Amino acid sequence: MKLVCPFTVNAGQEDYLISTQERNILLFNSFIEKNKYYEFLFLTDEKSFKYLGSPSNINVKFYNTSEFKFIDDFKVALLPQLTKDDLIIDFDIILYSPISIDYSFDLIIDRYEEDWAYEKVYLKLIDKIPFDDIKSYFLNIKYTGIPNIGIFKIINEKLLADYCTEYYTLRTKFITLSETIGFNYRPYSALFSQFILMNMKNKNSSTTFSANIANRYKHLNGDIKYKLNKDTLLRIINKVDMI
Repeated sequence: MKLVCPFTVNAGQEDYLISTQERNILLFNSFIEKNKYYEFLFLTDEKSFKYLGSPSNINVKFYNTSEFKFIDDFKVALLPQLTKDDLIIDFDIILYSPISIDYSFDLIIDRYEEDWAYEKVYLKLIDKIPFDDIKSYFLNIKYTGIPNIGIFKIINEKLLADYCTEYYTLRTKFITLSETIGFNYRPYSALFSQFILMNMKNKNSSTTFSANIANRYKHLNGDIKYKLNKDTLLRIINKVDMI
């Protein structure tokens, strides 16, 4: 198995990135240490590599991220390029034991997000979309659990094609319209990547492997990794050494 970790600061907000830089460097270095047992590829650009302190002794490949507008654009761009042994993973996932993946499923995800996030987070974002047709698209998606793509791979070729087509069609329209009226589209990355995946998964009746069910790890997704004090974060990171 090869862990593929994409990261760019080009789709983020500058002030936010500056305030979280030290914490991101800590998490990235911890991720590298925990995953030294795996073949690992870090995909990034030169600016983002310097942002993380230009880490040494890692397998890094520079990627053109200049066209990415959403953070998750990087993951979606990589999906068709993955080999059968590649697995996309975020560096804020702290593995406590060697990871095991069942590749017999159509789709591999980190986990399904908690149900409360649907109303308290995502519906609030949807409600603020100023374009009626795009807002209606998301409101009409049948809720069957929001797939978190901290760990991500699409194995079924039809699902992969349908997902990429739908994602780029809707994402491009939304960003183009947003730039026209000056609407801040940056916070909508997870909504587009994960809700569209839920929709395409529903339409294809796809089988899903949730990595969190079969593995021991902690995903410090979202802002939680920045809100924890350093001592608490280090206890989470060092909870169990890899075997």
